[in-house]
Amino acid sequence: MMDIRQLLAGLVRSMQSADFPDAGTIAKQLDMDVSAAKVAKTKRGLLTIHGAALGGAVVVDVVGSVTPQRTIYLLFTNSSIPYRDVDGEVFGADQRVQQSRHSEGFAILCEKDGLTCGLTASGPNGVVQSLFCEAPRLARAG
Repeated sequence: MMDIRQLLAGLVRSMQSADFPDAGTIAKQLDMDVSAAKVAKTKRGLLTIHGAALGGAVVVDVVGSVTPQRTIYLLFTNSSIPYRDVDGEVFGADQRVQQSRHSEGFAILCEKDGLTCGLTASGPNGVVQSLFCEAPRLARAG
């Protein structure tokens, strides 16, 4: 089974790197194989990795961005991680559950090194769909 805590720690380290978002750095921090993946990066700092492999078999997509805020998402394209296998685990400080902004399921949010991180799941009897970390939004000068 995938180690969710280890993957979240890798996402945090990736975001804290000076060259974020960089496909090589992210791949190293997540122990992810990107040799067969499609990697694209825009001038505005959006990185996409499509079809990377975790643990040799789990196919994932990664999206990392620096604007309007630093974020990284690890999307399980064909998840087989039952939510019940991680239900009740503590992934960070101030852990809470809320409706997901990105899917019909819910999100488990926590704080890790000043970032909001977590996972989304399709439902209590469903699967883990994604992991993510987001930096605090910067206040706009007004």
